[in-house]
Amino acid sequence: MPYTERVDLDAAGSIGITIDADGVLVDDVSAAPGWQIVAQHPKAGLLRRRVKPSPSAVVVLTRSGPDGHEERELEVGQLDDGSWELAVRRQAPCPSNGSITTPGGTVTVPSATSSARASSAPVVQVEPADGWGVRSREEGPDDIVVVFAWGEEEWEVVVLLDDDAPPVADVDHRRQLGHLT
Repeated sequence: MPYTERVDLDAAGSIGITIDADGVLVDDVSAAPGWQIVAQHPKAGLLRRRVKPSPSAVVVLTRSGPDGHEERELEVGQLDDGSWELAVRRQAPCPSNGSITTPGGTVTVPSATSSARASSAPVVQVEPADGWGVRSREEGPDDIVVVFAWGEEEWEVVVLLDDDAPPVADVDHRRQLGHLT
């Protein structure tokens, strides 16, 4: 029996996937208004309506809005041990209050990046959600990386710091789907 799931990409839309013994197929990509599909693999061609399943799938959607460039990416792949993993990444400018909230926890960075970077690394507040722990935390002059974990599920928050631009939040949600076939 194949595994099917419809993955929600926040306000960007949703993607349907099917995993069976032959690999993974992207069944349907529904981009929300204002979002564009910039990459999709595997993808049906004009001459070939049926797509051969692949050991991995990637779909990328983007938009340029009033707050800047935003991106959502879904990746599904088979790991070396034969199990499957699903990852959803979202990238966008940091909120003006500096707080990036995920179901795994919250990372808050100072909103004044120029003064924060002048002191090498900003003072970061990290607060895991109930039941979640902090698997790792790294702070440097160019980025901040915090990984919240609960069992095999992870939320990774990366804040990219740049002297010439506002900070960018890159949030990855990874979860193990297990051995499906």
